[in-house]
Amino acid sequence: MNGYNELKAWMEHKYGTATEDTITFNGETYTGHMYGNDECFDTDEFYQYFLTADALLKMYYTVPNGCEDYGDIDYNQPYDVRDADAQYWIDHVI
Repeated sequence: MNGYNELKAWMEHKYGTATEDTITFNGETYTGHMYGNDECFDTDEFYQYFLTADALLKMYYTVPNGCEDYGDIDYNQPYDVRDADAQYWIDHVI
């Protein structure tokens, strides 16, 4: 992806550095870096960004009732994965 290094640097500046992770969802395996914080919500859906070599994804997670520590969420088990349009971020955000 053109602009990968710039997008990764911007994500690290905004959210901190991330180690490389591998996540499997619906038989598809994704390898990349997860970024985000406890303010990443689409209305009432919690997500984290996942940057792979060729895509920026939003991985959505269930927040258990009464959960106050988002570190307790199993980030290897998203309930949905959606494209976050990396090119838009590269062209208009960073």
